[in-house]
Amino acid sequence: MKSYWSESFEEYAGSVPQLPESRSATFRSDADVVPGLPMARIGSVTEFARGYIPSNYEPGYAYPLIVWLTGPECSQHKSLSHVTQMSPQNYVGLAVNGCLLPTADSSSGASFVTRLADIENRIVSAVRTFRDSVNVHADRVFLAGVGASATSALMVALHQAEWFAGGISFGGEFPSAARLLAHRREVSGRRFWLAATKSRMDWPARGPVSTTARELVALGADVTTHLEESEQPVSRDMLRTLDEWILTGILGHGH
Repeated sequence: MKSYWSESFEEYAGSVPQLPESRSATFRSDADVVPGLPMARIGSVTEFARGYIPSNYEPGYAYPLIVWLTGPECSQHKSLSHVTQMSPQNYVGLAVNGCLLPTADSSSGASFVTRLADIENRIVSAVRTFRDSVNVHADRVFLAGVGASATSALMVALHQAEWFAGGISFGGEFPSAARLLAHRREVSGRRFWLAATKSRMDWPARGPVSTTARELVALGADVTTHLEESEQPVSRDMLRTLDEWILTGILGHGH
């Protein structure tokens, strides 16, 4: 299947997108955002999104992109730091604000779908603007989130499965609207990584992560779960395991 993002990349046929000097100032050194990586470039991509480019960025390499939806449980600051803790050189990252979905009991079906479309347009705008300056692999765009933002990430990843290589959830729940809005054919074979901490939730057979895993498997998704004893919803060990999960999937596809 042709990637959603591949068509956008055809304009770069025969050349690799470079980081223009006019925009390089936007991705300036920002040690407060990424401690220990003073040469990393962090900066605004759109009015609602910030991006991360590693210090050893190679324009000739197409990078996997982690699109992290932010929220009260994970700010833009933390989101971009999480990408660097996965690996200081393997990924480029986007942190996108304003992507929380309304709860099912606080909105009508029409308003929920309208809000979902707004979030999807916001993500597309951020990714397309980011790739004007950064070489992103069209088949390796991952959507991530923590808590309520993870639930939003799962919803978008299921509703527009052809856009993403996979979905990443830290403590999110399966969005009930996905039972109606997920496109089963596109979801089949897509990879999802679900993490939870014992300090926040146990692992009962009917718990949120187990329920989410079952729902995803029923849609034909390839699901990996990760449970860890931690005081934080996102730990360094989780992020290292996530890095291994992504690389294993890339190697498994042989390209």
